[in-house]
Amino acid sequence: MDTSNGMKDIILLPTYNERENVKIIIPEIFASYPEINILVIDDNSPDGTVEEVEKLMFRYQNLSVLKRKGKEGLGKAYVDAMQRVREDKEVRAVITMDADGSHGVKYLKDLLREIEDYDLVIGSRYIKDGGVENWELWRKALSKYGNLYAKFLAGLKIRDITAGFTCARRELLERIDFDQIGSSGYAFLMELKFYFVKTLNAKVKEVPIIFFQRREGKTKFSRRILFEGLRAPWKLFFKRFGHHKDLNAGKKSWEKCWEKQYSTINIINFGRQIYNFFLFKFLKKFINKQTDFLELGCGTASLGLRLAKEANSYTGFDIAPNILEKARASFIKNNIKNFILKEKDIFALSEEEKKYDLVWSQGLIEHFENTEKLIDIHLRLCEKGGRVIISVPAKYSYHHLWYILTRLGPLKKFWPWTDCIFISKKYFQEKMGLIKNEFSQYEIVYLKPKILGLTVLIIRK
Repeated sequence: MDTSNGMKDIILLPTYNERENVKIIIPEIFASYPEINILVIDDNSPDGTVEEVEKLMFRYQNLSVLKRKGKEGLGKAYVDAMQRVREDKEVRAVITMDADGSHGVKYLKDLLREIEDYDLVIGSRYIKDGGVENWELWRKALSKYGNLYAKFLAGLKIRDITAGFTCARRELLERIDFDQIGSSGYAFLMELKFYFVKTLNAKVKEVPIIFFQRREGKTKFSRRILFEGLRAPWKLFFKRFGHHKDLNAGKKSWEKCWEKQYSTINIINFGRQIYNFFLFKFLKKFINKQTDFLELGCGTASLGLRLAKEANSYTGFDIAPNILEKARASFIKNNIKNFILKEKDIFALSEEEKKYDLVWSQGLIEHFENTEKLIDIHLRLCEKGGRVIISVPAKYSYHHLWYILTRLGPLKKFWPWTDCIFISKKYFQEKMGLIKNEFSQYEIVYLKPKILGLTVLIIRK
């Protein structure tokens, strides 16, 4: 509809097999709001939905359709439409609404009234005077408690976090980086609200609505939607703790970190021995008696003690001199002679630095922001024909959950590391695309057993 300042509002109406419903909902909307705009986003419905919309376009000049090639989910449909309409500077507000009649047209006036003073207005079932009509008891319970579950994990005060009836100011959509929103189905609506509030600091208002049973056709609810709804709030839970104030920690931070490890009773050393067992089995495949081996960020070099026995030589670099002394004492105690341990800032290594057959790091690059630069440094230190192997804690693994829990209070003494990020296969792939250094091939795997929660990047130079 046209607003007093000449701006317009637009409704995004996603459809898949909604031919009978669009016959009803579109005329119903225009009867109450003749100046409003409607964009139907159709995922190649086989039932003739688009053809029905195109007939209605002869009657309503503010009606248009975005034809998509196939069914990719509600989230993808909304992203395509939002990216399109947010470029139109004449648009004031963008409304998301179901085509099946479950979102009553009469509530549009409430959303459009409140958007004058808020960035985001939500048609809510779970505030006073809101509710659902003609739903089975199981579905009411699933929706209500699903909302509580998602709200708790996401850390939002929104009562109806899964609501699909919303109104957002175009300027809000203009600021979205849609690459940061990974959900493709109904969980997209949940993640979108999280992004609005946590990233863009949107001012939010909920208005009550009664949610009606769909008019025609079958419900789109499925087992896949249920599982996505269970999984997505955990992603938001992890994102809540995405701020890292101490990435790129310097020498003092790492000295303090190692001091904590040696001055408190913790489970880190026990856990390190378990990981070393599996990492040794993994790395041994790439080492022989001719291998010159380099470990970046070697720390105590607890795994290096074993690797040195399999290689021609073992070299370890670390920024913390005190821990290097402890590592050096361990090598001498174990009568290992083919080792070199050096205090080095890897960001300050010279071009003349020796090259190695295998360059390895475990638990290093996740503590720094410039991941691609660190990978490039690994490659520069590697002989042509050699390998770079980088192991990091995986995103959404139990490592990630434990890290979050130990940020919250006294548990931190059991995990006295500096801040870090958690890395997925996709993240590594993106970073490899930014690296200019030459390499012949690479692969990204999870260290087995997968329960260890480590992502491993293997590069053949």
